[in-house]
This record gives sequence, C-alpha cells and structure tokens, in this order.
Amino acid sequence: DHRGLRGVEAFAAAVRTLEAEGRLKEGATVVDFGCGSGNMILPLAAVFPHLKFVGVDMRRETVRILRERAASAGLTNGQ
Repeated sequence: DHRGLRGVEAFAAAVRTLEAEGRLKEGATVVDFGCGSGNMILPLAAVFPHLKFVGVDMRRETVRILRERAASAGLTNGQ
C-alpha cells in the first residue's frame, strides 16, 4: 500500500492528538475514503478498539476484502 507504515503511524498520531484535545471521543466513527482493502484502517482498529473505523472505496471487491480481513482478525470495530 502506498501509505505504508508511515501513513498508519501518522494517522495514529492524529487520532491521539484529537483524543487528547477532546475532539474525538470513545465510540466515535473514523472514515477512510479510498480505503482499498484496509491496510490503513485495520491496524488502526486494532490499536484503537474504542473507536469505530469505516472504510469507503469505489471498488466493491476491495471493501469485501476489507470486511473479510477485519473478521479474520477478530476486529469488530473495523469495516
């Protein structure tokens, strides 16, 4: 994935900042537009189990793969 580990780390840092500022609260939904098969949101869902991560992509097949990967990883907060 073109965003790779650095992208995940940067997104995680942004989530932590928003939480610290009180702008992102438990149970909030984070949306990744152009999510592909979930290389960004699945690791985030694992790190932030108290948040809900939703992937949106124009390609239905990649969203299907994302859902399969989330289920295989036992993630209930990433779809």
